[in-house]
Formats: sequence, C-alpha cells, structure tokens
Amino acid sequence: MIDFAAGRNRLATFFAACLEPGWPLALLPAIYAAILFAGHDLRAEILALGLICCLMWAVSPRSRNLLLDLIPAILVLCAYDALRYLRPLFLTPSRVVGCELRALELSLFSVGSDLTLPDYFAGRHTPWADFFFALPYAAFIYVALGVGIVLFFRDRPRMRLFVWSCRPSPSRARPTRTA
Repeated sequence: MIDFAAGRNRLATFFAACLEPGWPLALLPAIYAAILFAGHDLRAEILALGLICCLMWAVSPRSRNLLLDLIPAILVLCAYDALRYLRPLFLTPSRVVGCELRALELSLFSVGSDLTLPDYFAGRHTPWADFFFALPYAAFIYVALGVGIVLFFRDRPRMRLFVWSCRPSPSRARPTRTA
C-alpha cells in the first residue's frame, strides 16, 4: 500500500524550508540558469549548479546549512560566468590602459622586434598545451567548493573563512589588454 501521509509530510517540509531565511540566496543559481535558458544560452554546468542548489535546499537542514555556507563561492562562480555577457558593456578600447605597460614589457622581456612573450606563445599554441594550461584555471572554483565541503564537516568556522576568501576583491584586479 502506498503511504500518502509520508509524501505529504515531505512536501510540507519542503515548502516550510522554502519560507526559511536565506532561500533567495539558494535560488540565485537557479534564477541565473533560468535567465540563460530564456536567452537560449544555457549550458550544462550552470543547469547542474542550479539544480544542485535547489536540491541541497530541499533535502535536509544540514545540506541547507552547507549551501548557505557555500553561497559566497557559488556567487563568485555565477558572477564570473556572467562576465562574458557584461564584458562588451564595460570593456571598451578607450577604457583599457595598457600601451604603457606593453612598452615596458617590450623593453624588459622582448623576444623580437615588437614581440612579447604572450605574443610569441599566442602564435605558437597547440591544443594539448591549451588544455594543459587551462585546466588549473578552469578547475579553481570547483576545487575551492570541494575544499569548502570537506572543511564543512571538519572545521566549520575555518570553512566559512576559506569560502569568504574566495570572493573577488579590488586588490586582485589585474590590468587587461585587448588586441
């Protein structure tokens, strides 16, 4: 026989959890995924992140607490992904200050006439080298989330400090150069 009372209790628990403080933060990745879906640019990793966040919020109080503690790193991931859409609005050739830095780089590290090391390697790339050097860069935020999850179970105050240290800060800003 099917136990409908247990299903009703789980559903009531889920809706009660939706009314707890913090639920808007838990839904931000899902909202971001919905916006990308509406713009026909939804990717699998963003959809998975939105679904995992919703599931973590609904499963248990412990997974909900883990999600709330991981929110800073998750928001960094979403914000970093959103930069691809905001870059044309904020990055224009008139706002890039890089010619002076390029001249300094040419005077110190040139490998030919008007050729810097990044220019040299940009013309001589291979798919295996691109993959090898991009892998640590692409995996950073996911490794940080994994370390945060491990620290959640071992040392929760240290986990919170670690996750909040993943946020972007003005001191980490790097000058960029457009071609």
